[in-house]
Amino acid sequence: MMGLKVTVGTEWNEYKENEGWIGKSFKGLKHQIHWIFKETNGSTEFTYIQQYDLPLYFGGKLIDKMFLQPQWTRIINNSLQNLKRLTEENKK
Repeated sequence: MMGLKVTVGTEWNEYKENEGWIGKSFKGLKHQIHWIFKETNGSTEFTYIQQYDLPLYFGGKLIDKMFLQPQWTRIINNSLQNLKRLTEENKK
């Protein structure tokens, strides 16, 4: 992120089939994520909630909003594309 290599480790907790899960950090940037899946009219609605503690050396809320949040969004979108691909492969 922002030219820095940031390694994170997430442990998945509270998994509920077809509903989602919660992940909490065990390594790197302290964070918690919540993936929520809800079936609506034959489609799946996805909600992603993320909370993290940004170290002071990352520059505060402005840097977070301008640079880190867009990078997190790309990471999440890549994860969703991988999940979609795996789900569709398993349907075949």
